[in-house]
Amino acid sequence: MATLVSNLQQTGGVKLTQFETGRIQSRAFENMETGVTVFDLQVSPDGSVLTATLVTGDPKVVEPARRAFSSWRFTGMPASIVHVSAIFLSKSGHGATGSVKAFNEPVPDSYARYHRAPFPVRIVEPGYRLDGAGSGTVVLQLELTPEGIVNRVDPIVDDPALTPSATAAAGNWSFYIPNKHASPQIAIAVIHFAPQVEVTSLFNGFE
Repeated sequence: MATLVSNLQQTGGVKLTQFETGRIQSRAFENMETGVTVFDLQVSPDGSVLTATLVTGDPKVVEPARRAFSSWRFTGMPASIVHVSAIFLSKSGHGATGSVKAFNEPVPDSYARYHRAPFPVRIVEPGYRLDGAGSGTVVLQLELTPEGIVNRVDPIVDDPALTPSATAAAGNWSFYIPNKHASPQIAIAVIHFAPQVEVTSLFNGFE
């Protein structure tokens, strides 16, 4: 299995450092103009993803996302399970380029009763590439404060045309934290852009 090991593992703390880089093809994202899907991941002390629970978003995303999660590995784990938020943000179609938009996500009813991962309540889209040169995917790890403010953004999968604007935008996201005493508070953002509807797959950027 092809993997990517990031230099983030040298900085200490819990870091996503390994995942499959091959394509995961899915028809789930065809005709999706824009969308946000959020998962609550339970990560075991050995760094593997134990469970991935869909919190909000398109149910068609679940199976391809879970296939991706099966290859994710985290380093620097404590001796207990850590809940990590995984957010997939996609935008596709001819109207995707050059736009910047912020929008709010309502916290689902009884979220704190059933989930422990941070939940994004405000998402700022990056300024997508204007040249329409092709699709791109950026994966970012967000370190959060107990108040849900993004304290640090680390690129894991880089796209030179998208990473600077994606990093700047993600720094302005905010989260609802169901357990403020838990540590660490982490979110993984997978941001995908495709100028043509027919080439939309959030997982094509992992190669």
